Amino acid sequence: MKRNDSHFRHDFYLRAVKAFAVLLVVGCFAGCWCFYYAIRIPKPFYIKGNLLFITLYLIIYIWAGKVFDAFSISINRASEIAYSQVLACASSDFIIYIVICLQSLKIVKIWPGFLCFIAQAVFATLWAFVANAWYFRSFAPKESIVVYDMRNGLDRIIEEYGLNKKYHVLRVVEIHECLEHPEMLDDIDVVFFSGIHSHERNVLLKRCVEYDTQVFVIPRIGDVIMSGAQQMHMFHLPMLSVTRYNPSLEFVFIKRVFDIL
Repeated sequence: MKRNDSHFRHDFYLRAVKAFAVLLVVGCFAGCWCFYYAIRIPKPFYIKGNLLFITLYLIIYIWAGKVFDAFSISINRASEIAYSQVLACASSDFIIYIVICLQSLKIVKIWPGFLCFIAQAVFATLWAFVANAWYFRSFAPKESIVVYDMRNGLDRIIEEYGLNKKYHVLRVVEIHECLEHPEMLDDIDVVFFSGIHSHERNVLLKRCVEYDTQVFVIPRIGDVIMSGAQQMHMFHLPMLSVTRYNPSLEFVFIKRVFDIL
């Protein structure tokens, strides 16, 4: 129960911090839209129309942020988060600028949007560094174990990428030792599986799920192949269809047309 409460508090505060970043970026656009672009289009919107336009930008920005991992403050460096935030803002501003031009029936001035982007980039960068520092100051590193078979050295990679502030590796054990003493995983927050065969991994994975332990797995070749399986139903049973890459005829036709063009 304590672990569930800790997870709830962690997720709640993290979402609140991410929502603050969204408010900063969308607030800059809302000001730019309401005080410049909205009053210069041929048929200005009313309040509901402006809210709809701002909501459209909100959706675009959240989508771009997920594409560029702009909200991953718990697993990325502050500089990487800031870079991703700037990319998300630039992509969102570019898309919404095209929409504004279509709505205005002409090419509108870009400098107000550029000033808006500069303000967004400054706020997003400040947010990235402050949020990253706040996260690692507020949440202690999770007690972790690395279990390996063929690929050792994951603990050094965790330290090299600065994730030792989030994952405190207590032990690095070989798979056979872990299978003999699986109870070592019961009170651990996070377990990393590196290069483990599917049978041994599944035995430990079930135990980790039973004890509500988070697991990260470095996949083997078979896992990568299975990740692209197509879900379907056959014999009234859920099935996974695995085959070589076979694009649809429509996709091949459209691709060839673009190749020719």
